[in-house]
Amino acid sequence: MTNIYYIIILSIIIIGLGLGLGLGLGLKKNKVKNMKYDKLFVIGFNKTGTTSIHDLLSSLDINTSHAASKNFVLKNIDKYDAFTDGYHYNFIEYYKLYPNSLFILNTRPIYKWLVSRYKHGKYHNFKKSWCWPVSNDKTFSWIENREKHYNNILNFFSDKPEKLLIVNIE
Repeated sequence: MTNIYYIIILSIIIIGLGLGLGLGLGLKKNKVKNMKYDKLFVIGFNKTGTTSIHDLLSSLDINTSHAASKNFVLKNIDKYDAFTDGYHYNFIEYYKLYPNSLFILNTRPIYKWLVSRYKHGKYHNFKKSWCWPVSNDKTFSWIENREKHYNNILNFFSDKPEKLLIVNIE
């Protein structure tokens, strides 16, 4: 599926959910009545459409952040309505602070995800970084972390499925 179709489908889903985060109508959050969700947290890994989701939400005038530092979300949780990138292993803390939020687990097939992560090395001029050089240890670690993170998410939301939306970007 091409990126434009992905954006259109996700737009329909987000608008249909009635997030109450402005919805691109220029409304201020405190003026929206009957809000369904207070915040939106995209809790999948990078290289799974986080930039496209950020761009989509921004185009809908939703105050969103695409910062990726480990503690950025918790330090800035009251400044933004949506967070599309970061280290979201602490998603339960987000839930405790904003239980009336929607969480999106964005994903893609594992092979394409791994290749995309390694290709990201070109942005670092193929110097040693989190995504370069290619190694078995790094690959296995990513796969293990992904599986653990996904299982934690699925287990946590098993009794509150209305709070979790799973989006496969492929």
